[in-house]
Amino acid sequence: MSKVLLVIQVFLLLLFLRLMLSVRDFSETLDWMKKCNTSFCLSDNLIRNKKAIEFSSKFVPNCTCLIQALAFKVMRSSDPEIMLVIGISKTDQFESHAWICKNDKIVLGGEDSATKFTKLVAF
Repeated sequence: MSKVLLVIQVFLLLLFLRLMLSVRDFSETLDWMKKCNTSFCLSDNLIRNKKAIEFSSKFVPNCTCLIQALAFKVMRSSDPEIMLVIGISKTDQFESHAWICKNDKIVLGGEDSATKFTKLVAF
């Protein structure tokens, strides 16, 4: 039952972030994240968080890698080792991507993200 609760919480968080980024700019979303002090059911497990985000994101329209990474960062806001990274493609074609790292190991967003993308910002 608690895993179902986590998925529901993550779905609502993803939906909220999707809507917030639609009506507010990125900096306002970051400001909200800094103030957010919400606890999530079972959010102490990185793998469980990743699976809940990946599953729930299938049901949120246009749930981008940025929205998923923001959700992960919100869920683990008390962990200073969790870093949200935004990068651009190393190829000639413009593409951006967001992923989550902990201790320089990619937790969410594709294990090859650091090799395919040049890091622009991390927070």
